[in-house]
Amino acid sequence: MNDFSKRHPVIIFIYFLLVFLMTLISTNPVILAISVFFAIFYSFSKKDFKSICRRMLFYLGISTFVIIINSIFADEGETILFSIGKVSFTLEELFYGLVLSAMVIAIFSWFNYFNNVLTSDKLLYLFNNVTPKIVFSLTLSMKFIPEFQEKAQKIKDANNGLGLVTKKGLRNKFKNWSKNFLGLVAWSFEHAMENASAMKARGYPGQKRSSYQRYHFYLLDIIILFVYVSFFSLIVWIITFKKLNFVYYPLLGLIDFDLVSILIYGFVFLFFALPLVLKLKEIMKWRNLKFEI
Repeated sequence: MNDFSKRHPVIIFIYFLLVFLMTLISTNPVILAISVFFAIFYSFSKKDFKSICRRMLFYLGISTFVIIINSIFADEGETILFSIGKVSFTLEELFYGLVLSAMVIAIFSWFNYFNNVLTSDKLLYLFNNVTPKIVFSLTLSMKFIPEFQEKAQKIKDANNGLGLVTKKGLRNKFKNWSKNFLGLVAWSFEHAMENASAMKARGYPGQKRSSYQRYHFYLLDIIILFVYVSFFSLIVWIITFKKLNFVYYPLLGLIDFDLVSILIYGFVFLFFALPLVLKLKEIMKWRNLKFEI
């Protein structure tokens, strides 16, 4: 989904802001299902099969935890499925737990896609003049986390290659983990000193920081911004008139599928599909150019 990342940083930031807003405030299962679908699709678009399996196991663990906690502590719902001791598990609690877990998974996946699209240089471009120190710290953190993961794997591979890994067993595994962790800590201190020296040599902190790259608004950005305004108006309308609200307790309500609701679902679907639409537009453009050649 690199085509969406080519858009102006303001456009990208507003898109994610509206996506997070709709995901967090909406109680309608259909809208949450659309958000979860596109969030997982975008976050998995460049992952290999092994990474996807690990992430899905992580999401399964989150869902199970949220559903169990909600069923234990929530004392609502009238459709009892089964009971364990004095704790009753109802259909309403189970369904609400599924919706909560879907919301958490959607937010995790959208943030993953957010980090891939809105890179550190774009964040600096957006907020450098407002909160330069906070943004600088945030961008360094976003840069260091993947570096730490990559370096930890390299240290582990190096120890395996040198034969420094001891035999299997819980105690030996802890020793292996300690060796890798100490090596990572030593590297992190050295890496931090190198970065501090480089920043000092380049005159940080200066009076005014220049932007790494210049961004310009194009006609497509203006059209997308108009879509954003329409989508924001839709959110305000849904909040004001409580349209598409869904009742979970004491009994599950019914999902609205009248003409207005279907139109709203369609518009929400198209809004979440915006990066995919831009990707398809780019693919069709290159295909037409190949046919002309």
